[in-house]
Amino acid sequence: MPDPVLDLSQTPARLEIHAGPNRYLLEISGVHLWPLLTEPDPPLWVLPVGSEKYPHWAWYCAQAHTWTKARPTGHTGLDINVQLGGKGDVDFHEPIYFVASGNVCQVGQSAGWLGVVVVQHQHDGNPIWFRYAHLDPATINVEAGQYVTPAQTAGLIGAFPNGGDHLHLDAALSPFNWNAYRDPNVQWTDPRKILEAHVAPFIVGQMLRDKDSATT
Repeated sequence: MPDPVLDLSQTPARLEIHAGPNRYLLEISGVHLWPLLTEPDPPLWVLPVGSEKYPHWAWYCAQAHTWTKARPTGHTGLDINVQLGGKGDVDFHEPIYFVASGNVCQVGQSAGWLGVVVVQHQHDGNPIWFRYAHLDPATINVEAGQYVTPAQTAGLIGAFPNGGDHLHLDAALSPFNWNAYRDPNVQWTDPRKILEAHVAPFIVGQMLRDKDSATT
């Protein structure tokens, strides 16, 4: 055991306590105090990709969330990508993290989506469904019904069929099938706004810059 940080065995310590109009004197003696080492509380929400490299790499929105019922041809979710100087796209097999705790609802894969994981998280006391898509199916290490925690790895970014490997991140206020896209019956919402509500908006803004402003 390490040396105590405070030795009260010889010299009593006196602590004055104020309680309303009254004051009390507490005398402590014959006591040793040792430091208590504890782990910091884990974060409740994290960024889905690139957190371990920020701010050295600037992630950007290759496509922002533009879908509305009035604009049903808009893009649901965010396409998050990164470029590193003159090396171009460096996203293949970058780790993808669950943004919060929750329950895995579905896991799927197809030629267009690659690997997909849908998780039900909680936002402001209400359920919200996030889809993590374009993962390498062979690296997905969760299954439906599993409980996941913030910063737990969902898998690695896969090789997108048309190049430009990236994470496609959707958020919805209602459940949906893992391969649904632009479904008007789904209450799609902007995942960037959800992230900004839980992670410092400045950090989200810096991580998800516009493509033209991305720097190393």
